[in-house]
Amino acid sequence: MKNLILISSLICVMLFSSSIHAQNFEGKIKMKMEVVDVPKEMEQMKAMMESTITTYTKGKKSRLEMSNSMTGNTVVISDLTKNEVVMCMDMMGKKTAVVSNTEEYKTKNGNESNPKMEYTSTNETKIVAGHVCKKTIAKIAHEGEKMEMEIWYAPDIQNTNLEMSDVPGMPLEYSMKMDQFTMHFIASEVAVESVPDSKFEIPADYERMTSEEFQKQMSGGYKGK
Repeated sequence: MKNLILISSLICVMLFSSSIHAQNFEGKIKMKMEVVDVPKEMEQMKAMMESTITTYTKGKKSRLEMSNSMTGNTVVISDLTKNEVVMCMDMMGKKTAVVSNTEEYKTKNGNESNPKMEYTSTNETKIVAGHVCKKTIAKIAHEGEKMEMEIWYAPDIQNTNLEMSDVPGMPLEYSMKMDQFTMHFIASEVAVESVPDSKFEIPADYERMTSEEFQKQMSGGYKGK
């Protein structure tokens, strides 16, 4: 359970970091998040966590889309010109758009205490989503837990992932080895294309609220507007 909590925190921080710092790329990146090497007793968790993640970026704006049975349909829209992050959640028929400033969002999602990484470069290369990628190994120590990440990065794409900012290129494939399973992320598509401004607007059918109002709602104290 402790590993599951840690990996969930890492996933949240990495996805957030890659979405709000993609400032010099316009287009989309599709990634598959999967759980591999899972023992039979954890097969149910595997199905709950796996997802396809699509990130659209344009200047200082980004939109990340993810859906699985654990989180429902989640969209994270960020705009650095407004210092704003909006998490749009569609769970159990209720659509909510929680608005935070970027520093508030990072603090609430663990970025203030994210684990440090030490990198070891290798000479290995392979093709990921049409890009020649190099391999580096990251060692992570966090609250008594030790993990390794295998990262394949594209030197020809500017690295906009804050969590892996020391990697000299955009990470397009990476794996996190846990005690009982491995989380694997891999890009299936990197497309340079025009992204409409409508991608960064809150859908009209979502109820907009502050993070404080959302917390009150979760505890039963928010009555709505």
